[in-house]
Amino acid sequence: MWPTTKVIGPDDDFDADAVLPEMPSVQPLGEEDANGPDDDAHVEPAPPPPERVARRALALAAVTSRALLEQDDPNESWVADYHRDTLAWIDEIGIADELEPDEWKVLQRPAGTLDERAQINATWRLEGLVVLAWALRRFDMPPYDELVNPQELIRSLGFPDAAEARELLQAPTLRASDEVEVMRKQLLGLHWRVRNFGLRPRAMDFLAFSKNCWFGQFDITPFRLIGNDLALGPDAISDAPEELVELVSSCAMERHQAINWLVEGGIYSETDTST
Repeated sequence: MWPTTKVIGPDDDFDADAVLPEMPSVQPLGEEDANGPDDDAHVEPAPPPPERVARRALALAAVTSRALLEQDDPNESWVADYHRDTLAWIDEIGIADELEPDEWKVLQRPAGTLDERAQINATWRLEGLVVLAWALRRFDMPPYDELVNPQELIRSLGFPDAAEARELLQAPTLRASDEVEVMRKQLLGLHWRVRNFGLRPRAMDFLAFSKNCWFGQFDITPFRLIGNDLALGPDAISDAPEELVELVSSCAMERHQAINWLVEGGIYSETDTST
């Protein structure tokens, strides 16, 4: 699905006695201590600050990089070194507390032992990561019906260069809120169309929908149209291969999740992707 990535290739031999770090205790963002407001207090969603977006992006860079490692031969010495250096990179730039428990499970598994479902789910996070990298002005959004190049994306965020990653953490800048909102509506519109097609596999006037839909008008210029409907590859969605429709659907969901998190904050994996 994604090309194999080999970002790190250290010359030192793997230390068989190396011990992986313990998984830290992570509390969801916004959880109050015992003396704070009660659990029923309503908290309005709030966009995460630039520093939090940078930390989340770097955390996803580490998680997706580890997931991609599963495509390589675990018997190659550089693979074990890569895994060890990924964990060291997390510690060096100080983002361990940003990682969610399931993300730590992915990171701590030795190469070649990651559960297939966990590997697939973690790899798909690349498509949300590209939205965060776009918001941080580090990467351009790829076409809506194409997968992002993982090597270029991960490197744009400073992986595996700890010094570059720390620079991002020290002075992150985000796109303006109105620019994020434009992207949010576009990604919602895309996700709605592919999800709707999964329920009702027939053509529709996507152009008309973009001008008068339940969540408001959205800019359709990033999308290609055939017969006023969404095009996937060279075909209208109603004529596109099933595997391409499924790929775009998964891609759209991950990107929708990321853009919603940029607006609402909170726990990344629990971000709503309703359409």
